[in-house]
Amino acid sequence: MADALLTVAFDLLIQSVEWAIARARARALAVDHDEIRNLNLHVGFDSSQRKNTPLHIAARVGNKKILEALLSEGTPAWLLTENSKHETPLHTVARSGHVHVVKFLINWATESTDVETGGIQQVLRMRNMEGNTPLHEAVRNGHHSTVLVFMEAKDSDLFVSLNNAGESPLLMAVDTRASEIVKTILPNSKPSSLLHRSSNGQTILHRAILRADLSKILFPFFFAFSRL
Repeated sequence: MADALLTVAFDLLIQSVEWAIARARARALAVDHDEIRNLNLHVGFDSSQRKNTPLHIAARVGNKKILEALLSEGTPAWLLTENSKHETPLHTVARSGHVHVVKFLINWATESTDVETGGIQQVLRMRNMEGNTPLHEAVRNGHHSTVLVFMEAKDSDLFVSLNNAGESPLLMAVDTRASEIVKTILPNSKPSSLLHRSSNGQTILHRAILRADLSKILFPFFFAFSRL
């Protein structure tokens, strides 16, 4: 009889702990969703027109806490969700330059085994309406520390990918005079990428000549490649 009572008491204790955890989780998620709505109003996003999900908005403002809560309730495939500009949450955070959130999303996608069949490469290589990958967006907005995080993903094809205008991340860095980003990307570039012509017929070297400070960085690599 005593054993039966102990079993019942133990079961009740387990249930009470489970209920407490569930209530705490519900309260945390409720706060997060309220915060998302507030952030949505604060940054002026119109989710109905731009089709931004809560993940897009949380990534845009760099709120890692909300992203963690949302992703714990969803699936890795959510990172592939596009808004009206075909941008994923990784596009929006790369453009904003919240490096800690970029690193979190990449690590989270890498560690998740069910990110569709494309894995982390698919997340990294998604393109928006301009054909830009998240790396393009980081480069265009001059976020060097974010570019370094993308390098840690070790996807060499990402650094030579071209957008709709035929621009690689390196060419974009040259155009924006982002010398530190140029120095970071250049060692990961293929020789042929220096001679690739964009939609206006110019190569990276053409662009560099117009920017004397960057030509000093590029020319040694060009001559080294030409001897291979």
